[in-house]
Amino acid sequence: MPADPIRPATAADAAPLAALAARAFSAAFGPDNRPEDLARYVADHFNPTQLAAELADPAATFLVTHRGARLTGYAKLHDGPPPECVTARPALELVRLYVDPEAIGTGPGSAPMAASPATAGGGGAEAGRLG
Repeated sequence: MPADPIRPATAADAAPLAALAARAFSAAFGPDNRPEDLARYVADHFNPTQLAAELADPAATFLVTHRGARLTGYAKLHDGPPPECVTARPALELVRLYVDPEAIGTGPGSAPMAASPATAGGGGAEAGRLG
């Protein structure tokens, strides 16, 4: 199967990103959490208003993969000062890497990972770090 195309996210992606994040987070963490706790977390953190605010942050870069109009995965990167223990500069933070549960194993997670250092913060990151 050919790789899913990748592109920078736009403000118009807020609602689809929220839906994708809710599905991916719920699939990954649902079995280990009480349903009411999971529902509250997802509602607070993965709603269109919250994702629109994150998309508007100039220090954030979102890279999305898609199949047609359907988003299959995304990476959220943050270009900000790393902690002192990270000596390489600049160092991008990988905040999230989410893949639609139905697309796991078909490639949409690899494209944002490969493109992240070259894309976020104007490109040229020397190092990456997990957030």
